[in-house]
Amino acid sequence: MNFAELITWGMTAGAGALAYWLMSKIAIVETLTAEVKRIVSFALSSLIAIAFWWLGVLMRYETIPLLDSGAVDGRRLVEVLFMVAAGATGLAQLIHGRVVLAKKIKIASSSSPCGCCCE
Repeated sequence: MNFAELITWGMTAGAGALAYWLMSKIAIVETLTAEVKRIVSFALSSLIAIAFWWLGVLMRYETIPLLDSGAVDGRRLVEVLFMVAAGATGLAQLIHGRVVLAKKIKIASSSSPCGCCCE
């Protein structure tokens, strides 16, 4: 994996994985309700993805949207940052859902009389 691929990973699935890991390491997170944890995970994965996007800009792997005059196009910049954040948050939720679903299937199959996932 080269650095450009690492930045792409950080803007997508990596942001969710890093947010998931960070939330497991921060003690105060354990005291939050499930809904607040969910919002914190959205914000954290979005911020991580945006930080990786800016790192990509600094390394010249990504470009800042510009107007014809050379000035930054604020509307397009907001759109890019929103899409980076939404993509990372969506992937984080897919990863989380897969982990939760796998745990539920494992629990259901261990309590099932036939050994499958049905009751």
